[in-house]
Amino acid sequence: SIHEKFVSEFGDELSFVAKLTVPYGRIWHMGLEKSDKNIWFGDGWQDFVEYHSICYGYFLVFRYEGNSNFHVLVFDKTATEIQYPSSKNYFLTHLQKKKFKMSRGRERAIQAARMLKPKNPSFIGVLRPNYMQRYIMYVPVQFAVKYLSQPKIVKLQTSNGKQWPAKCILREWASSAMNIGRGWTVFSRDSNLEEGDICVFELIKKQPVVLKLSGSS
Repeated sequence: SIHEKFVSEFGDELSFVAKLTVPYGRIWHMGLEKSDKNIWFGDGWQDFVEYHSICYGYFLVFRYEGNSNFHVLVFDKTATEIQYPSSKNYFLTHLQKKKFKMSRGRERAIQAARMLKPKNPSFIGVLRPNYMQRYIMYVPVQFAVKYLSQPKIVKLQTSNGKQWPAKCILREWASSAMNIGRGWTVFSRDSNLEEGDICVFELIKKQPVVLKLSGSS
């Protein structure tokens, strides 16, 4: 559970996925679960605890760096910082668990994204391998029909207010469905999006269309 004082000050800017960076350089993606005014680390936390052999009586120091990013130090019961595992061991462990964690993590992340409940119309996008290869983002039919009825230029915005222009194009096999095409590659790269990330896009302006990236995992 994240301390209530921190939540009261920064809770509104936290997305549904946090990034925890540890001293050996690895970034752990951690699902954030929200209920009323309470926020806690969910999906991925148990793996983080087990990997670093964190036991009862250990304490962790979190330094918040904005945009749901935290730097974390781990101390044992003697108040001594632990010896962190090597990156090589991390990669071996990660590869062994990757398939299981992706299916479980994606389901939990999508559930968490749905809990965000943006005040404006929104849709959830999953960065599938074929989307990454074709440099596109699929827009669900219902959303496209209602808010993007004609091919047009839209603006993609991150939480810091920066915007990127992108073109919405009709899918070849379905006249009512759309992709975000030209411009998506630059936006996804600058936003550090990766294959498997789950994103929430919120329609914050209709003329011109502005879609805000509310979160990613």
